[in-house]
Amino acid sequence: MIAFPRFCIRFLVLGVCLMATIVKADAQVSLSQVLSNDKLWGKDFPAVLASLKAWQDAGASQVLIFPNRVLSSSAFKAQQPAEAALGKFTQTLHAAPPQPQKSFEKLMAAAPMEQFQAGVIAFGEDNTQRVAWTAPSASLLAPDLTIAKVKEAIGPPQKVTKQLIQGEGDRRPIELTLYSYSNGNVIFAESNYSSPGGAVDRVLLNVSAASRVLFK
Repeated sequence: MIAFPRFCIRFLVLGVCLMATIVKADAQVSLSQVLSNDKLWGKDFPAVLASLKAWQDAGASQVLIFPNRVLSSSAFKAQQPAEAALGKFTQTLHAAPPQPQKSFEKLMAAAPMEQFQAGVIAFGEDNTQRVAWTAPSASLLAPDLTIAKVKEAIGPPQKVTKQLIQGEGDRRPIELTLYSYSNGNVIFAESNYSSPGGAVDRVLLNVSAASRVLFK
């Protein structure tokens, strides 16, 4: 057995770690690939994509995509500014939609927008007012989507972090585990309140980054 000097062993170990990081980064899927992967999304998801310009005009940097509703990342403590954001959202939503990129034309043509209702809701997690776009019977995420299924469809995340949401009163805090893809532009979140098995509770989508991918 050859005895390597200790500094050589450290160098070799460091070299393996760096290689693993590089391979993982090279294997990352693009935002376009994530948005077009039908293993991740429900049948009504194209409506979310078609609404992104309206969310952008309403001042949302992200949208929170739940199984049957979309919420703005913009959180208001009072009703009035939330209503103003809602007005901008609905005005753009009813205007002519932007033209999609050729690769997304077929997907966007199937956007079922009529079933959704826009409004301001009291978001119980952090006691803020949010613009919401809701359809009780909609399917925005793939049925029974889990973090394991996400990894199977698009590989390992670039980063895994935690987010703690503390509401008012004595309620147990919500802890989200965030699985980040495509340079943080799309994040699949698992909640400590989720059912067992790593169910995806919501998806956080960067509005401007997704718009650049989707529209001309």
